Amino acid sequence: MPKLSKEFIRLYHSNSGKLEKQERTKKYDFIRHIDKKYKNDKSRTLLDTACGYDGIDDMLKRKYKVTAIDSDKKSIKTAKKRVAGISFIVANMQKFNHTGKFDIIICIHGIDHGNELRHTLKRTLKHLNTQLNNGGILIFDLNFLKELWAQKITTTNIIQSGREKYVQVYHQEVEDNDGLSYYVTIRLKRNKLYTETSTVRRSLHLLNLKKVKRMVIESGFDAFLYDGWNPNILKKVGKNAPVFVCVKRK
Repeated sequence: MPKLSKEFIRLYHSNSGKLEKQERTKKYDFIRHIDKKYKNDKSRTLLDTACGYDGIDDMLKRKYKVTAIDSDKKSIKTAKKRVAGISFIVANMQKFNHTGKFDIIICIHGIDHGNELRHTLKRTLKHLNTQLNNGGILIFDLNFLKELWAQKITTTNIIQSGREKYVQVYHQEVEDNDGLSYYVTIRLKRNKLYTETSTVRRSLHLLNLKKVKRMVIESGFDAFLYDGWNPNILKKVGKNAPVFVCVKRK
C-alpha cells in the first residue's frame, strides 16, 4: 500500500472512534428492531460470522449469548483481547457447525467478499440455514452489488492532523459486468500538495439483487429487503448497501 494511504488509514482509525461507535449503535439498534418485529424479542443466541476484530460484539452481548467466528486467526486473537464474555472461534462460515443452533446469525461486510462466494453463495446460505433454529433470522448486507456500483459513487474523507490535512477520494463504478474502484490520497503540508493514486481494482464478483433474493428464497428463507441499517423497507437501491433479513421457514 502507498505511503500516503497508510498514513491516512492510521489517522482515520485514530480519529474515527466516535463515528464508528455511532455506526455500531445503528447496527445494534437495527438488529434489536428486527428481533422484535420478526421474533417478538424472544431471541437469545446470536452468531456473528466474519466478525473481524472491531465489530459490535461488545454491544450485542448486552442482550444475546454471542458466538463470533472468523477465518483469520489474527482477527480472532485481537478480538479476544478487546471483548470479554464472548466465545470467539476460528472458523469458516461455509463449514462452521455448532453443537447448538442460533436464533440470529449476522454477517456484516462479509458475505459478498471474495470471488469464490459468487459461485458458492447459495451453498453458504443453505449451510447458515442449518445453523438456525426454526423461525431464526439471518441478516447480511450486500456491498458488492451491481445496482449499487452502477451509480458511480464517489466519496470524500477529510482528516486534519496538526498543520497537515489529508483528503482521500474513493470512486467505484461498473464496466460491463465488473466493478472498478480506485482512490486518490492527498496531503497538504506547509502549502505543498502531495498526491498518490491507487491502481484500479477490478472486482469480478458483483452480485445482482434479484438473483441473490432468489437464492435466499431457494435456500429456505422468506426474504425481506431493507434500505441499509435502518428500519425502512427497500423500495429502490439508493446509496445504502441493501440489507437482507432472511427468516427461516418452519
